[in-house]
Amino acid sequence: MRPDRRGGFRGARWFSRALTAGLVAGLLARWGLRDHVAVMAMLYYMARPEVLAAGALVLALLLARRRMPRAALIAGGVSAACAADAFWSDFRRSGASGALQRDLRGAASATQAAALELGSGSAAIRIALWNVSSGWGGWPAMAQTVADERPDVVGLVEAWRSGVDRTCLLRTSPHLVEITDDTYGLVVGVRGRIESCESRVFERRGRLKLVRAALGERPVTILLVDIPGDPLVFRKPYLADLAAIVAAIDGPVILLGDFNTPPDSVHFAPLRRELGSAFEQAGRGYACTWPSPLPVLALDQIWLSPDFVPLACETRATLRSDHWLVRTDAQLGR
Repeated sequence: MRPDRRGGFRGARWFSRALTAGLVAGLLARWGLRDHVAVMAMLYYMARPEVLAAGALVLALLLARRRMPRAALIAGGVSAACAADAFWSDFRRSGASGALQRDLRGAASATQAAALELGSGSAAIRIALWNVSSGWGGWPAMAQTVADERPDVVGLVEAWRSGVDRTCLLRTSPHLVEITDDTYGLVVGVRGRIESCESRVFERRGRLKLVRAALGERPVTILLVDIPGDPLVFRKPYLADLAAIVAAIDGPVILLGDFNTPPDSVHFAPLRRELGSAFEQAGRGYACTWPSPLPVLALDQIWLSPDFVPLACETRATLRSDHWLVRTDAQLGR
């Protein structure tokens, strides 16, 4: 007797239809509605171009197997377009192109241009950011990972058990002169002097550590944040509140943390009026940081006030957390 394959064909047909519906919804969110409204926000964050490209490729293969060449060709074209979108998004944020880098520098503010002209007379600092996932990778090894970057400023998110991580950091990174407590799981270390430290909650569930520090003789305000990762939480009020906090600060500002929001979200607009993304201005390589080992979302970000000129920004792959580490070198004018 011949095996009955109708059930298998029927299952493939329904899977193709479900995949097509998901792709259409994802494309609509990605290239149309974006995350302007709360109901579309979660879909927009999930509809990364890499994910859409992979889904469309699978659909094209299924349609080709079902001997539907025209539909397979369309799905293949969608996959190629999404792959190009992913490449362009990373390229646009990476700063790998010399021409792109010159354009970004040309658009810099007068303050940035003046700082750049100072050359060796201005202070170059390294900033590192890492969501350490409560230290499940082992604090001694994770502290050594931070020490290998030799940062002047480091921000750790989800860094609970301060007695452990502070000891490890101070032992492995003696150049970090002062390290804060771990209230809300946020730890800031500086190669300088901490003048004050305040931990607070903003917009109901967002966590923030505001540190006023002196790097050399320059006063700098450091804001380390952790925005809720719940996909049902609308990001607009959190980023608007954060922009208002930044706008009220005088002097150089470093904003870093786990925003749990991709940088192409429309809700970053108020923040962009105050600060610039280090990766968009001077990034090299892949911008995404979560989830390790194959990240598709750039959740961990460093933003700088116009007092800084970003020189380089990179992510560092690691298996000691579900987030990759981010580091940037920046020049601080006098």
